[in-house]
Amino acid sequence: MDRLVIFTERIATLSFLEQNLPRDLNLDEKHVEVLHGTLPDVDQQRIVEDFGKEESPIRLLIASDVASEGLNLHYLCHRMIHFDIPWSLMVFQQRNGRIDRYGQERTPRSFI
Repeated sequence: MDRLVIFTERIATLSFLEQNLPRDLNLDEKHVEVLHGTLPDVDQQRIVEDFGKEESPIRLLIASDVASEGLNLHYLCHRMIHFDIPWSLMVFQQRNGRIDRYGQERTPRSFI
């Protein structure tokens, strides 16, 4: 099943989304993961790996810019929302690159 990534720069915004989106989208806790830089590396890696597994219940990944570089989020995901616009266009491009990767089978779609 398809997944969605939502990026935000601010941790306060990330927390707000974490608290409200599951209820607003009628998702169980198991369907939502949050990825930010204060998580231990092992937890960050587990979340990224689970996000790319078909058997994983994760449907929504809410991420800070810690996920904007070097991660492959494209395996089951081709849609991304930039909840805020980063101050640097390079960060914007780096975020887009998480789902626009070699091997992506669907046209990547990014929304602001």
